[in-house]
Amino acid sequence: MFYSSRDSGLLVEVRLILLMQSSIGFDQFIKMDREKQREELDTFLRISPYFQTLLEETKTELASFFSRRSFQDGNIIANTTELPSHVLFFLSGSAKASSLTSDGREVFHGLIGPGQVQGVVSALDKLPNMHQIQAVMEVYALAIELRDFRTLTETRKDFQEGINEFLADRFRYFATYKTRSAIFSSYEKVAQCIADLASGWYKVADGQPQDSVVYVTQQELSLMLGLSRQSVNKSLKRLEQIGLIEVGYSSIKIRDYLNLRKTVD
Repeated sequence: MFYSSRDSGLLVEVRLILLMQSSIGFDQFIKMDREKQREELDTFLRISPYFQTLLEETKTELASFFSRRSFQDGNIIANTTELPSHVLFFLSGSAKASSLTSDGREVFHGLIGPGQVQGVVSALDKLPNMHQIQAVMEVYALAIELRDFRTLTETRKDFQEGINEFLADRFRYFATYKTRSAIFSSYEKVAQCIADLASGWYKVADGQPQDSVVYVTQQELSLMLGLSRQSVNKSLKRLEQIGLIEVGYSSIKIRDYLNLRKTVD
């Protein structure tokens, strides 16, 4: 069962009361809950591009630290004024990272989705989040307290390697985002983004770049690029009409990677 940060304490109390009224013993309840935590961790690992080399003992320890969190569309998950209490491992849903300029305009920095992790930098440097994180689709996540997260990074080399992969991926994301937003038209932004995704950026593609399938929705592209959905849809149709891509349900198949890349070269 997932619970929101607002009512988690109440729901835990209710679960304990129901437990005491049931025929299930406390030890059996704990065992069932741990098994559920491990199932959820395995689900995360199947959809995440990171942490693929975790040892069995590391998985067991990691699962034992998890609690569950959910955030409704529009909920603020993290802000720039407070140190977050947990690192979140996203199972489903999406959240956007953004900040406000001095004149009140929102600047979009990135999208966090299933298989991604939120709060890593704050856990490591013990400072508030660099951007505001807000759910844009209902988010379900596994949460680990910062002290437990740091313990794993210090004692489990395989876990630290997974974190290094994640941080390297994020660095590439932010290194290319500023350039893309500054010099390309909406059409070129969409083409560049799809080509980057096919090349391995953000790790949402299957196959080699020239014939890969990129698993991304139009809404996610809109958020990633700071464009309207209408603008994204128009650009996708244009790219499809000239034979560079094929738009599917929540996916884009690459038909001509070289010419897609040349669109913005």
